[in-house]
Amino acid sequence: IGSDEVFSIPVGVNIMMYGHGLSTDKAFSYAPSFGQTDIELLKKRNCENLVSSGIKNLLANSARDEHTANLIKTFTGKDIPIVCDPAILFNFANTKSGIKKYSVKYLLVYSYDRWMVERSEIAAIKMYAKKKGLKILSVGTYHKWCDKNIVCNCIEWIDYFRYAEGVVTDTFHGLILSIIAQKKVGVYIREENKNKLTDLLCKAKLSEQRMNEISTDELERVLEHEIDYDIVNKEISELREESLKFLEASLDLCFKN
Repeated sequence: IGSDEVFSIPVGVNIMMYGHGLSTDKAFSYAPSFGQTDIELLKKRNCENLVSSGIKNLLANSARDEHTANLIKTFTGKDIPIVCDPAILFNFANTKSGIKKYSVKYLLVYSYDRWMVERSEIAAIKMYAKKKGLKILSVGTYHKWCDKNIVCNCIEWIDYFRYAEGVVTDTFHGLILSIIAQKKVGVYIREENKNKLTDLLCKAKLSEQRMNEISTDELERVLEHEIDYDIVNKEISELREESLKFLEASLDLCFKN
């Protein structure tokens, strides 16, 4: 069962995500997240027993962030391993889409269409891009204020990150793609994703790339900062290795039962 916010309940509750109603009892969780869901919200929505009983009956549990690991431990009494998102689990270093490099230098923006709509944030990004002589590209989501909006498949998406001069994002997967592409990145954390995004920044040794606000000064600070990707890659490699061990052990457990 996984991955990402499959344990989160604000948008609704799917009992199968917690192991209920499955056609098998051989199930485990891989890289789930509760998002911002906490014990108080579970109690408020009368979901605590539903969620805890299902999670306790899974053959094995993992988490993608400390908040989720701590909540699962509350239910199971067991220490929960932190594993990586599948996009990190697979090494995309040698995966190329074949698209041509964009004809102009650009700053890549990756944000959901409901975010980065504040005038101050848009103005700051535009001002930074103009100062650096960059066009602004949005890939995967539509932002009318960007110079270009790109529709592409997931492998092409990675290459648009690779060809960018820098990345501005407020999403978990925007940070993951920046790591895969080894880019300079500015990350703004919003209340809706602070648990998992803060955790990934810390684990990847990229906390300095977090912006306190989307302003020209903060964009200058993070996007001009040289990232030591040797250190980042070491952390990611170790996380990937531990994640594969958990995945293989859990699959073995399924076949033994």
